[in-house]
Amino acid sequence: MRRLGFSVAVALWLLTGTTQAATPLEDALTRYFQQQQETSRKVSVSVLSSPERLPACEAPVFSQPSVSRRWGKLSVAAQCPQKKSYLQVEVRVTGAYPVAKRPISRGQALHATDFRLRTGRLDQLPATTLLNPDALNDAVALRPLVPGQAVTASMIRRSWKVKAGQTVQVLADGEGFNVSSEGKALNNAAVTETVRVRMPSGQVVSGKVDTRGGVNLLF
Repeated sequence: MRRLGFSVAVALWLLTGTTQAATPLEDALTRYFQQQQETSRKVSVSVLSSPERLPACEAPVFSQPSVSRRWGKLSVAAQCPQKKSYLQVEVRVTGAYPVAKRPISRGQALHATDFRLRTGRLDQLPATTLLNPDALNDAVALRPLVPGQAVTASMIRRSWKVKAGQTVQVLADGEGFNVSSEGKALNNAAVTETVRVRMPSGQVVSGKVDTRGGVNLLF
């Protein structure tokens, strides 16, 4: 019985005792990156830089040369009164993201109800993974999806509001005038995308598709 208790103690030590506690610098970096995330997400940061590259002051001011990436391996500037250091860090973020509830076929119209939320490491997902279920509403699958699969931007497209060959209303609004006419769309386009339209005169114009399927001319 005593041997069993000793074995359990050793197992617990192996699971917990080898994990290093975060340093004050890593705690400060975690707070900095947490402010950039939704409150429901959990952030932890590890410093990868060697000790000689760490800031000399106790409370450096952090900034990022580029804010295009929110997690993964990043470079962060740490400004002290006398010197600025650049740190290499790894930002780990745990949060929710949508995955398919059921098999989805190529060409199938999608809705947020076709997906469920899963909690996991966002920094380990492909860079273009869609995290907001609303982005899946009124989209179309470009490839089959299996249950539990996360969705990247290349796997879907927005639904066409205007299709090639369709007759559309072309609107021209300007200072002191408002003109509309019909034309024929030359390409498919979703809302806010650009579509080329051939007018009855043969002239080809371009405009942005609105939510009603009309085309607002680009000047």
